[in-house]
Amino acid sequence: MKTFLSYPSEKLDSAREVYDFLRSLGIQIWFDKESLIAGQNWDRERSIVQRSADLIILICSLETIRRSGVIQREIKEALELARDKPLGDVFLVSLRTEEISLPLEWSLYQYIDLFRTGWQLQLARSIHLRLEQLGAPLPDSLTAFFEAQEAEERIELKTLRFEGKNFEAQADYFVYRRGGLFWDYVNAEITADAVGGFYKARAQGPIYLEGQKHAGDW
Repeated sequence: MKTFLSYPSEKLDSAREVYDFLRSLGIQIWFDKESLIAGQNWDRERSIVQRSADLIILICSLETIRRSGVIQREIKEALELARDKPLGDVFLVSLRTEEISLPLEWSLYQYIDLFRTGWQLQLARSIHLRLEQLGAPLPDSLTAFFEAQEAEERIELKTLRFEGKNFEAQADYFVYRRGGLFWDYVNAEITADAVGGFYKARAQGPIYLEGQKHAGDW
């Protein structure tokens, strides 16, 4: 699958982060900073690649909306190409870098927020759906990413914290998000161990500090 990455120059760092993530999934992506060869006509190559792309990813910021220049040409061409795609096809994916209102033409397509946790998973799902629509095989690295995400969703992180006048106590632990008597038992054992250790540390904290104080007097 051929993917085209469009972005305003002010958001180069965001574009590179998206580029690196997609490369880690095994996706072929055109990114001017990595794909252009010295001596090539930049705008000509951009237009050729964009028009032959199976998926366009657009980094959206205030600069994308307000600034004139090549970025506007890219956007208009992307919207033109999207209108020619079959209904239901995933072709144009917008990634917002901040809380902005997108123009009506873009808002017709569901966007992803780069400034929120979980954008990688949302983008990977769009990639997965587009590959299915094209009848293309899923890269092994994309499959591995989803497997890792699924494993993370099976656990829940928990924290116990106490802040006293002179000391703090904290216990970080996890429980499994699985039903059934066996997993209820496992979660109960984990919780009991974590909570027991936490309250023991909380109870002994003042005693330990008092001992350290007297030790210093010696």
